Amino acid sequence: MGAVAPDNAKTVSVDWTATYNAATNDWTVTGTVSGVQVNKATTGGQYTSDNGEVKFTITAGGVAFANGDKFTFKTRRVRENEIEAEGDQTKFEKPIDTH
Repeated sequence: MGAVAPDNAKTVSVDWTATYNAATNDWTVTGTVSGVQVNKATTGGQYTSDNGEVKFTITAGGVAFANGDKFTFKTRRVRENEIEAEGDQTKFEKPIDTH
């Protein structure tokens, strides 16, 4: 996942999750404040949240994404008109194969 670009005027402190759906080949994005986003992220395309709070791009790596894969990141309001995104520390979670 590339750098996260928060919009200083719109972003509040939020935990974000992007979850891959193999059947539709897209990512469902959910924020702890704004909930499930209508806009879906696609691998390789720039994503913008429904209200423009954040933008990011999910980049394919050497291993194909599998259903349920997740990226998580946080945006934090530091002070008035200053937002911090923990995009450099995005966490990738791969589901455990139980078969």
